Amino acid sequence: MNIPAQIVGIIGLIVITVGMQSKNKKNMLLAQTITNSCFMIQYFMLGAITGAVMYIVNTIRTFTFYTWDKKYKPNIFLLLIFVILAIGFGVYTYKGIYSLLPIIGSLASTYGGWQKEAKIMRVGMMISSSILIIHDLHFGAYSGMMTYIFVFSSSLISFIRFDILKKDLKLKNELEGEINNG
Repeated sequence: MNIPAQIVGIIGLIVITVGMQSKNKKNMLLAQTITNSCFMIQYFMLGAITGAVMYIVNTIRTFTFYTWDKKYKPNIFLLLIFVILAIGFGVYTYKGIYSLLPIIGSLASTYGGWQKEAKIMRVGMMISSSILIIHDLHFGAYSGMMTYIFVFSSSLISFIRFDILKKDLKLKNELEGEINNG
């Protein structure tokens, strides 16, 4: 086990776990940018080149979405650039079936991060995380695998807290308002 690589992954784990509990998409993107940088380093240290290259693209992507999100939603052209980069670099570094996993994970998180709603970003993170758990297990990125288990769990909890329960509470308040006014 490459202990320095695992330590870098644990730093990413801590940052993304805290970041995914934010209601604010901007904070989630900042945490994801930092975590992506950690995973890029970790994957290079472990020889998982496709994963490392995907995380170069992902770091640039999340930082771009973070800075653009302050003023306006990134346009479709920006989304297509990052999709093409992920697929292009993925094909270039392809070494077998496990190389497809970070490409698919990158595409799911790219689409989620491009969307305006934090809810869609959380769903993209759940899809990406479930795929990357398998990738990290294969390459021995155990701290990365733990991270994706936590990210999946944290995203699911946030989805329930902010998107399902809040929606149910809003519906309940609307119904009570109609009953009281009716």
